[in-house]
Amino acid sequence: GEVKIFPNPTSDVLNISFGENVQEQIQLQVMDQFGRVVSEQQINGVNQYSFSVEDLENGIYHIVLSNNERSIRLKFVKSSK
Repeated sequence: GEVKIFPNPTSDVLNISFGENVQEQIQLQVMDQFGRVVSEQQINGVNQYSFSVEDLENGIYHIVLSNNERSIRLKFVKSSK
């Protein structure tokens, strides 16, 4: 399935849609534009996942989703309400 994130830009919550049910464990990392990991979580057995970005400062971020086989990098923008 195709991975999508929305809404983008976002001010409070970011949703990740995997397009299919994910059986394996996925590591989710949020990196700022300097490559620092600002958030890290494990996702298990879901087809959609939501998390709060309210605490992040405004700017450009990357989400890196990785399992044993591959990793995907997606860009999102945190903006004010």
